[in-house]
Amino acid sequence: MASNSRALAFLSLAVVSAFVAFLLTREFIQRDPELPSVSAAPVTEMAPVVVVTQDLPAGATILASQLTVVDWPKGFLPSGHFRDPAQVDRRVLSRGLLKDEPLLESALAPAGTAAGLSALISESHRAITVRVDAMVGVAGFIQPRSRVDILATMRLDDQGRGRQYTSVILQDIKVLAIDQQRDDTRAGEPQLVSVVTLEVTPRDAQKLAYAITQGSLQLILRNPADDEVQRLQGVTARDVVPVFERPRVARPTPAPSPKIETIRGSRVRQESY
Repeated sequence: MASNSRALAFLSLAVVSAFVAFLLTREFIQRDPELPSVSAAPVTEMAPVVVVTQDLPAGATILASQLTVVDWPKGFLPSGHFRDPAQVDRRVLSRGLLKDEPLLESALAPAGTAAGLSALISESHRAITVRVDAMVGVAGFIQPRSRVDILATMRLDDQGRGRQYTSVILQDIKVLAIDQQRDDTRAGEPQLVSVVTLEVTPRDAQKLAYAITQGSLQLILRNPADDEVQRLQGVTARDVVPVFERPRVARPTPAPSPKIETIRGSRVRQESY
């Protein structure tokens, strides 16, 4: 009986001690403003980021009225972002942007670039426009920023021979515009075109200009992730439709003519009949 009373006394003392410790801890937390509240939710720090308020095509001049500032989580700020629309007023886009997309330095042409096609041309490259058949071009699926190879079909070679042949003269070429449109306008739908503007090096521009005067051109659409340049030989009609040689007919060997041998003394004479 005495042992039970002693155990009950110890249990009561433990409960009282725990309650006192709880009261002291709560009082300490309430008095110290630097300690975070246990029930307070974590606060995400935000930073201003400039975004566009409408779809903008490549080559367009940006106006401050087409921009706005939104709060962006500090831990996920995109590289090359801007905080103030005044920083990019009158700059030119090198690629198209969609509404509410952040405006980044990588989407802008160098400062001072004029609006239009020149803003889309990479450094040390040139733009050249070629005319193509309206039915040629992968059924109209070639769009601005597509990558293409260029086939040329010509009738003359360097030796002046008139044999017709087809050859891939340029590979992995960027399409800048189709029919003077610098951006996709039909969401991937086929669109027949008559002229295509390509981005090429000065040397490739010479090759292309020569091929235009000598024959016809055709564009081959390629996967944008495939930048491999292959060594290819031109093909002629013999490569497409093999020419088979006529089999040679063996002529029968004529039978030997009968001969008569005449002997007169030491002289022998043969005659054929």
